[in-house]
Amino acid sequence: MAASYDLLDNAIESDSFIEVIAVSANQIDALLRLSIVIAIQLKNQTDEVPLKYLFQAKDERGLMERKIYDDALKYNVIKDNDHKKLNSLYKLRNRVVHRYIISDIKTRDLPSIALRYVEACEKVRLILRDLENKQKDCQYGVYGKKFMKFSEPDDEAIKRLFSDVNDKHLIRKFARKVTND
Repeated sequence: MAASYDLLDNAIESDSFIEVIAVSANQIDALLRLSIVIAIQLKNQTDEVPLKYLFQAKDERGLMERKIYDDALKYNVIKDNDHKKLNSLYKLRNRVVHRYIISDIKTRDLPSIALRYVEACEKVRLILRDLENKQKDCQYGVYGKKFMKFSEPDDEAIKRLFSDVNDKHLIRKFARKVTND
């Protein structure tokens, strides 16, 4: 997720609206997947993590975005209205990405479409935050009390995050300095 925010910031700064749309759509998918995992853990009062939501092997088809939207609705992560909006954005995004040249979409339409995606992404991020906070009071799950060893990330955790982001990017432009000083 951290690496995707670098890409999103870069796309916004360079007015690359199609990239903003693509990265935001990817973030929504990831945030919903995390939300679904927590919702399942809350519902079943378990520590189990359904990996099908968090990992897709190289040759595996995996769960597509629309299935994620459906599961998010099924597990009460999102409401019916949110589900409809996400599906509408999905169709619009596909027109932008796959049929921009042959569609009636104009370049001047892209900033408003990108904004709709960024706003939807923020809404989903807040849904995840609420689920995380709800689980903090539980004895189970990713954010349950038995897993919470600290409240603020220490220097080592930040170095690991920077290292993971660097590994994800593998390009100098986004490199973060990871030191042991």
